[in-house]
Order: sequence, then C-alpha cells, then structure tokens
Amino acid sequence: MRRRTPAWRFRRPRHCRLVSRLHPLIAGFISAAAGFVAWAAFAFPTPTHEAWDADSWWYLALPALGILSAVLGYLVPVRVWRWPLAILVGELAALLLIPRNDPGFILFPLAVPFALVPLAIGFFGMATIGAVFARDQKWDPGVLW
Repeated sequence: MRRRTPAWRFRRPRHCRLVSRLHPLIAGFISAAAGFVAWAAFAFPTPTHEAWDADSWWYLALPALGILSAVLGYLVPVRVWRWPLAILVGELAALLLIPRNDPGFILFPLAVPFALVPLAIGFFGMATIGAVFARDQKWDPGVLW
C-alpha cells in the first residue's frame, strides 16, 4: 500500500498565503460607511444635494475613496471586488436616503451605468494594486476571486 503524502507538503508558497490583517466584515462596513459619509458630506453644500455637483467631490472625495480601496485591498487581499462594491453601495444608499431639491430624479437610472460603474472599475483597480502589494508584489489570480 502506498502511503499518502502528508498535507503539510502541499502548502502554498509564502507569497501566495492569504494574510488577512482585518476581518472582511469590518472592512466591508468601513468601505460602505466611507462611501455613505463621503456622499453625505459633499452633497449637502450643493444646491441640489448631489455630491457630483460639487467640485471638491472630484478632487478630494474620489481620490480618498480610491486610497481607502487600495488600503483595504492591502489589509484584506481576498476577493478585492467586495471593497469597491461596498463603497458604491454606501454612495447609492446616501443618494437614495438624502433628501434632494432636484426634480430630475427620473434620470437616476442613467447615473448608475454612466457614473457609478466607471468609479467601481477605478476603485477595483486600486484595490487590486493594494492586494498585489500585500502578496509580496507577485501577481496571483486568487486576488480577484
């Protein structure tokens, strides 16, 4: 009878081991709360109560959310698509919950594919870069899934 090889011999190389420095639920809550707070903070000074009408949204809030996405990708380098998605869910919740002065809410379905999806792609790229740095700068397809 052949002996089975012990499981410890099949360990992943050091650079492929998943080191989560933060619990994924906490990271998801942080990213969703950051998206909500960022939208709320930058939406109120504008007359229509929409954050993308403020100039500071584009050069303060979005880079800060991108950096947060990269940091969360570094701290929790597993399934990094969750952090940008949670940021956008927080922004979407704020968009729906904050009272608005704009009667053009009928254009809301256009906002999702033309404004929020490109942001998600950019945040996803930042989170992936953070996850690659967490894995000793070696690309591993496990970062994504």
